[in-house]
Amino acid sequence: MYENAEECVDKQLSIIMPVEYEEKYMEDALKNITEMADNKIEFIIVNNGMDHRDYANLLKLMNKELSVRLYNTTKHLSYAGILNTGISLATGKYITFLEPQDWYKSKEMLENWLEYARKEKYDCCIGKWIERNARTSKSGQVLHSPKQNVGIWENDFHNVLFRAEYLKNNELTFEEYSIFTGFEFWTRAVFEAGSIGFFDEYVYNKRKIWKQDWLKTEKILQVLEGIECIVQNSRKYKNPFLHGKVYSILNSDEIKKMIINGTKMYHMPEG
Repeated sequence: MYENAEECVDKQLSIIMPVEYEEKYMEDALKNITEMADNKIEFIIVNNGMDHRDYANLLKLMNKELSVRLYNTTKHLSYAGILNTGISLATGKYITFLEPQDWYKSKEMLENWLEYARKEKYDCCIGKWIERNARTSKSGQVLHSPKQNVGIWENDFHNVLFRAEYLKNNELTFEEYSIFTGFEFWTRAVFEAGSIGFFDEYVYNKRKIWKQDWLKTEKILQVLEGIECIVQNSRKYKNPFLHGKVYSILNSDEIKKMIINGTKMYHMPEG
């Protein structure tokens, strides 16, 4: 039996948020969730090692908002594992993903985006996103505002609403490819989708944060494996635009530096 009538309302959207260790922006994230909370929208927070203070604040929020759900991992998971756990728990008709440091422009805009996707029954519905140079608040200078038609490969899985039935029927899950985990998933989602729509409004706000310019050697290997899978998809589906995107990524200073800094030097054995 449901203790509250709100609990038996069919969820239209599941928003999956992965949280690990001490999350600098978790306080902002919980405020954002409070603003967005709705009996038709559920937030699934996958806790992969959240610190005690954030955990306590999350429990307080859950007591107020029935639409907020929490899953504590029984062991430490990879990033892909966290996202796949969220998918397995989702009950909404559509699924999307939100990082703790990011936020949605408004509840009204999120609902409009969802309604547009549901009306057309898109497998994937892409919304516009904005990257902001904001360190401590949700304001700040807009750094990048990609237009709707600049190319499907300029988007990623965060600013997309996925039809839940579509993901599950096609067994679309994330594979662990370090920084390419999300983009590799997105490439497969694009090629499997029967319909893709564009919502002509800015909804998802990305916070520009510092990213390390090195990875452990094993992570570099995952990066290269991910790139190989993306290239294979571009060949399989004969998509030159994706092939060009991979080429530009590999030739970027960011990736070159990361690979060089994260590759162990080889030492000749003595004697």
